Amino acid sequence: MRPLFLLLPAVALAASASAQPRAVTFRVDVSYQIERGLFDPASESVDVAGTFNNWGASPGTPLADPDGDGVYEATVGGFAVGQTAEFKFRYNGRWDGREEFPGGGPNRRYTVVAGANVVSVWYNDEPPPTGPPVAAFSAAPQSLSEGGVATFTDRSGGLVTGWSWTFEGGLPETSTERHPAVRYTQAGTYDVALVVTGPEGADTLAVPDYVAVRPRPEGALSWWNDAVFYEVFVRSFSDSDGDGIGDLDGLTARLDYLNDGDPATTDDLGVTGLWLMPVSPSPSYHGYDVTDYEAIEPDYGSLADFRRFLDAAHARGIRVVIDFVMNHSSDRHPWFQAALR
Repeated sequence: MRPLFLLLPAVALAASASAQPRAVTFRVDVSYQIERGLFDPASESVDVAGTFNNWGASPGTPLADPDGDGVYEATVGGFAVGQTAEFKFRYNGRWDGREEFPGGGPNRRYTVVAGANVVSVWYNDEPPPTGPPVAAFSAAPQSLSEGGVATFTDRSGGLVTGWSWTFEGGLPETSTERHPAVRYTQAGTYDVALVVTGPEGADTLAVPDYVAVRPRPEGALSWWNDAVFYEVFVRSFSDSDGDGIGDLDGLTARLDYLNDGDPATTDDLGVTGLWLMPVSPSPSYHGYDVTDYEAIEPDYGSLADFRRFLDAAHARGIRVVIDFVMNHSSDRHPWFQAALR
């Protein structure tokens, strides 16, 4: 008997191959993050969270760096050719603002192909800079009232390892920080200069009359235009009693980090306004459904604690704004309950 051969068309064979599950290698380089002190490989981890693992809820997929070169990777199977995955790399399996493109920033996207599938990127798309330094900077605000604070942002190009600022009329007058905050107490226009240095040389940018300081009108109500605001979610800011929940005493104890009240110092953030997320009693962790607008959330402390915090903030020149959400009363609030009758 002659042997029987079954010949499949090439198209059928190709279709069968493309239907096979595919693996994708996710690779992220965090060496520049390590160099800048933004990630500690000795105590921290990297994972990838995306549409293929319920955005890390199941949990995320851990990445490994066996050779210690700062490049982490993992291979994930079960993808179909043509499938598009969205994902982000993150630290320690958390969504805490240190993940890539935080604050609702864009997701990464990858469409699976029939061949090899490798995603290879720098964390946050931040490769180390190269080349000689080119000085550049910006300030916000650039025009302010007397007593206001301008925050300077280094926008230099090339490989920069050192910064030397000079602020005419500013406090401080000089700084070696990359992004310094400077207070201006007298009206006028002031020069700003920045010298950046690196392994391949140095560059200087001096801008005359860069900052304009206006006299502060007597009794002016627009103080917020020049204030440096810091928004605080008390529950997650600082825990003073070790119960795992941030509180007002913890915030009070940390005020010197925000503004120590001494314009001559440079080791605080220069904050002049605090915006507190809701601090009234609420059944929800975020506090936006309030049950009593005249009291303080017990997890945060008491009304007396709030008054001590307020006095301490004012003593440092920090104004306080509270998120007073009258349009979000809780269904447990007496007003809501009365409306049900």
